[in-house]
Amino acid sequence: MRAAKTIVKAAAQPGRTLRALAAEPGGLASGAKTLLAAGGLYALISVGLAAAGALPPVPPLLILSPENYYLLQALFVLPVLFLAWLAAGGTAFILSRRRGQGSFEGLLAALAPAMAVPLTVIGLAAAALAVFLATGGRQKDLMDLTAWPGIEQAIAFGLPLLAAAWMIVLFIVAVRSARRIGRIRAAAIGLTTGCVALGFFLVFIR
Repeated sequence: MRAAKTIVKAAAQPGRTLRALAAEPGGLASGAKTLLAAGGLYALISVGLAAAGALPPVPPLLILSPENYYLLQALFVLPVLFLAWLAAGGTAFILSRRRGQGSFEGLLAALAPAMAVPLTVIGLAAAALAVFLATGGRQKDLMDLTAWPGIEQAIAFGLPLLAAAWMIVLFIVAVRSARRIGRIRAAAIGLTTGCVALGFFLVFIR
């Protein structure tokens, strides 16, 4: 329950929420639980997609069978998320080492919800697809709708881009809140480390 509350608060009041997590003695554990909850939800949704017969709308970069991709994703999504979290956190800490004041643990605590919020948004959209297919809908019909310019295509392409941009913004807020550095420096580091995390998403998550 607290993880869900943290995700909602990070989406609505990112500065205050991420700053409090970074300063909280148990913030690292709270951040890890938040990321675990978001990743666990996404794993369950991946199982639902697999059961509904969904195929990845974008061809996977991994050499895996599209028919089994979502089932396999349910197994590797949590390790991938935590690797992305540690890689992004390590990169942000090193880049902010000269003038940063906060701890590495505090930085990780703030970055966890910054990843969990956009992941939850994408997960809810994937859950809607799973429900659509499970109730008799055809994925081909959706693909045909999004093949032509219109509101459907705008949603299909815009939602992932919005989630990616949201993650970058939250990373900037997290770095600034946890390391207490200037806005420009935080923006540069947040953008860089956000791209590190998004790289994992691009390769593994569908």
